Amino acid sequence: MLQLNLNSKIIARFLSLYGVYLAIAILTQLLDDSIEASGFALASNERDPSLLQIFLVTFVSFIWALISSSFALILSARIGLRIHSALSVARSLELIIIETIRSTAATLIRLPLLIVPGLFEWIRLSPVPFVVLLDHDYQRGHRDALKTARAIFKKHRLRVALLLVPTLCLFLLEFVLTPDPSDVLPLWSAPLQHAWSLLGFSFLRFGSDLFVIAQFQRAGSNEE
Repeated sequence: MLQLNLNSKIIARFLSLYGVYLAIAILTQLLDDSIEASGFALASNERDPSLLQIFLVTFVSFIWALISSSFALILSARIGLRIHSALSVARSLELIIIETIRSTAATLIRLPLLIVPGLFEWIRLSPVPFVVLLDHDYQRGHRDALKTARAIFKKHRLRVALLLVPTLCLFLLEFVLTPDPSDVLPLWSAPLQHAWSLLGFSFLRFGSDLFVIAQFQRAGSNEE
C-alpha cells in the first residue's frame, strides 16, 4: 500500500508538471494565432506592418519564449527532479532571464565577425540556465554564470554538445510538422485541430527538459 501511494504521488507530480508545459504550449499557440490574425488584418487593409510593429511582435515573442521556457525549467528541476535551490522561484526566474540575455548579447556580438564564432559561443554558453538552477556557488553569488558555463563546456565539450541534440531535434521536428498558419484555423476557432500537436510537443519538451537537467546535475555531482 505504501509503495502504491508513493507511485501515485510520483505520477501526480509529473502529471501536474506536464500540465504546466501544456498550459504554456496553449498560451504560446494563442499568442501566435493572435499575431497571425493581426497580420491578416493588416493584409486585408492593404497595409504593410511598420518596423515598429515588427519589432514589437518580435520583442513580445522573444520575452514570452524566454519567460515561459525558464519557468518550465525551474519547475522541472524543483518539482520533477526535486532539486533543492537556495533561491526562490521568482529569483531563479529573474536570474535565468538576466543571464540568458547576457549570453544572447555575448553571442550576438560575435555574429558580425562570422557565423561560426557566434554559433560556437552559443554552444559554449548553453549551460547558463543550468548554472543558475544547479550551481550553489553561483546562487550564493560566488561565481559568474557565463564564466562558469564556459568552464563547463571546456571540461565537458562532448557532453554539452550532445545535450543540445534533444533541443535541436525537437525544434526541427516542430518546424517540419507544424502546418502553415494560413492552412489551419486559430486555436480559439478549432481547438481539436491543434490538440494532438499541443499534447505531443508539450510531452516531448517536458521529457527533453527533464533529461537535460538530470544530465547536467549528474555532471555537476561528478565534479564534486
